[in-house]
Amino acid sequence: MVGRFEKSEEADFFRVKAWNSQAEAAAEHLVKGRRIGVEGTLRQDTYEKDGEERKAVSVVARRLEYL
Repeated sequence: MVGRFEKSEEADFFRVKAWNSQAEAAAEHLVKGRRIGVEGTLRQDTYEKDGEERKAVSVVARRLEYL
């Protein structure tokens, strides 16, 4: 859950990394806009684009729950 101090209609979107059977099930059942719960660890990756260093945060999934 992403905590917020006030109620709002905003949503947060994160890249989720999953492997093996978990990734196969997600590929089979998920479509854009479907809500899921993800339990895992945050990972910050660094990459270079157009000569500029950038950072991206993703979630390495331990468990996916279809809501």
